[in-house]
Amino acid sequence: MLLNFKKMRHSAKYIIALALLLSGISCEKNIDIDIDEITPMIVLNGLIESDSSVSISLSRTRHILDNKEVSTLKNGTVELFDTHGNSANLVWNSQGRYETDNFQIAPGEEYRITAKAEGYYDVEATCVIPEKIEIKRLDTLSVYDEWNEEALSLGIVFEDDPNEDNYYQLSLMAKY
Repeated sequence: MLLNFKKMRHSAKYIIALALLLSGISCEKNIDIDIDEITPMIVLNGLIESDSSVSISLSRTRHILDNKEVSTLKNGTVELFDTHGNSANLVWNSQGRYETDNFQIAPGEEYRITAKAEGYYDVEATCVIPEKIEIKRLDTLSVYDEWNEEALSLGIVFEDDPNEDNYYQLSLMAKY
């Protein structure tokens, strides 16, 4: 028996093409989920740092199936309070944030922020500004990564109180 490899090769091309075509076809089934609508709430998000201005964003919660962009609440009232009776009204700016730069934020102090907007329940948040830490040592070293590209290794040494829960944020900026 003689095998004709040319015909088999020609048939194999068609079989592979048919298999690729069929693998591209998929089944889809839409399932409707009945999720109750909830009352939208204010979302207060911000950053408070010592020796810096206060910047707060107000938005609202969205339904899980809502595909719209997150939009800021422009008609809100945001106030900042310290434990000494001082307060400040934050002003909405064109970048969509409520800000004030005439309120002194100090380490070790507790602050409370309240936010109100028509049609929503009021919200508030409190925080204690951590004490500044002293950096004992900062080491940099040029190293090469696995692709033989130069990278910068950074080592920071500071003392941390083991009896306190502390969280640190490291901000780096690079110039190319």
